[in-house]
Amino acid sequence: RWFIGLVLCVAWITFWYIFEAAAGFDVDAYVTFGKLEYVGLTYIPLFWFGFSLSYSGSNRPMSKGLFWALRIIPLVTIALAWTNEFHGLIWRETVLVDRGGLPIFEPAYGTWFWVNAVLSYSVFAAGSVVLVRQALGSWRLYRAQATLILVGSMLPWISNPFQIFDNLNPFPGLYVNALFLGTAMLS
Repeated sequence: RWFIGLVLCVAWITFWYIFEAAAGFDVDAYVTFGKLEYVGLTYIPLFWFGFSLSYSGSNRPMSKGLFWALRIIPLVTIALAWTNEFHGLIWRETVLVDRGGLPIFEPAYGTWFWVNAVLSYSVFAAGSVVLVRQALGSWRLYRAQATLILVGSMLPWISNPFQIFDNLNPFPGLYVNALFLGTAMLS
């Protein structure tokens, strides 16, 4: 069920990205579709961590307290994204820049964006550590599977900074997060 949750989150993000990409230079439409993407984006760390614990055969399942904390943080983030115009905690400024005819989203991120990013990366890193331990402690057959999943999990670590800092993106205008997340799910 954790893996299915991951796949559904990636499908959700990709679906709304199609509309975001079609919005062109309409910044209001772009932001609205970006807010819809947040529903999937904010839950990926929870599903990744749950998947990592489940896949590793951990004898210690996720505690109810941690499970609820990891559900509440995305809810708060989604609510803040949808009410951003009142407080600017996700985006202080939303700007689409024309780069060779391509609309590039270059927002000034707000405080909660960075809080959520740190929390999300921390949970995602914890799940990756669980898989590294699994890969190092498994028999040969299972070690290969765990290593493949771990390699696939590195793709979002590579692509997400390109999304946040678009000037680093080797493919300007392409939402590499959706592409890399989809590739990671296939691995």
